[in-house]
Amino acid sequence: MPLHKISIPKRRAWSEEETARFLELRAQDIKLADIATVLGRSYNSVENRSNDFPKKKRASTISDPAENFWSYVDKSGGDSACWPWRGAKTGPGYGVHEFRWPDGKRRDGAHRIALSLAQGRYITDGLDVLHSCDNKPCCNPAHLSEGTKSRNMREAYERNLIQPTGFHGESVHSSKLTLVQVKAIVAAWNIGFRNSEIAELFHVSRAAISHIVAGRAWRKDLGDAALSRRPLARAS
Repeated sequence: MPLHKISIPKRRAWSEEETARFLELRAQDIKLADIATVLGRSYNSVENRSNDFPKKKRASTISDPAENFWSYVDKSGGDSACWPWRGAKTGPGYGVHEFRWPDGKRRDGAHRIALSLAQGRYITDGLDVLHSCDNKPCCNPAHLSEGTKSRNMREAYERNLIQPTGFHGESVHSSKLTLVQVKAIVAAWNIGFRNSEIAELFHVSRAAISHIVAGRAWRKDLGDAALSRRPLARAS
């Protein structure tokens, strides 16, 4: 049959009712293939119609950085209760968040951001944020305080978060670690202390700490203590 005699069906025009129904279905994030089935149209027809109405990027419902941060914190327990972080967490269980400060965005611990917002200033350089509740995801400023790394380690020991100990006293200044100290190093690493922080407290090199927590040193002596190591992703 000559090409000029082939009958090509005309595209069915979209009525106002169909268009309204299409936009209603797309607003519900229904797949185009399913919309085509509902409307009794081909997929190409629905796809072409979709291109006529490009989706607008959804604006963030929360523009204030502080308000956005607190939206991830569960305060339902009341002022005196722990306020657990509901966002991303580190291996040891601390919350992490990328906060937009006046000088730019920084990824930091959620508990550090919480205390900074409560105090109206950023945490003093070199200081940790300590939990009086010993609950790592907690972001209640009433449970948080600034403190030195040594105080953080000491309180962890006093609350039996690090056992056994051997990190305080004259033995700290010894260039040769004891098994008790090595077990304390593994325990400290397991609850979130960094290699550099532990090295400073025990007066050894960061490489020495790395060898211990990675199981390259003291492996036979550590026994069960070596089996409870956290993932190595945050070992540095």
